[in-house]
Amino acid sequence: MCGLIDGYLYSQAITNPTACMLGKWYYGEGQFFASSKAFQQLEEPHNELHLLGHQLIVESRKKSPSMEKLTDLSKQLTQKSLLMIEALHSLEHCERMKQQGSESRESRGQST
Repeated sequence: MCGLIDGYLYSQAITNPTACMLGKWYYGEGQFFASSKAFQQLEEPHNELHLLGHQLIVESRKKSPSMEKLTDLSKQLTQKSLLMIEALHSLEHCERMKQQGSESRESRGQST
């Protein structure tokens, strides 16, 4: 899906947290992990990342964009991306630990 910002075409995946691939997963199939703290820690930086993306587009489309503001927004975007990556790694780690615990319990049950 596309939309307009200051007359320019853009993908709504940039500004809409539910339209990107991660958002579609997060608000769809990913809800399987909703009880996980790591999963819950994804939402805020993900939403902020999209807000920052929108702000970057708006600033870059100005007649005289501020390089200082663009640099600051880019740094913030990078920080949010890193938070999301950390949360995804944490979620993956937690799920692996659960799976290993489950497999361990199953193997103990079979040996008795």
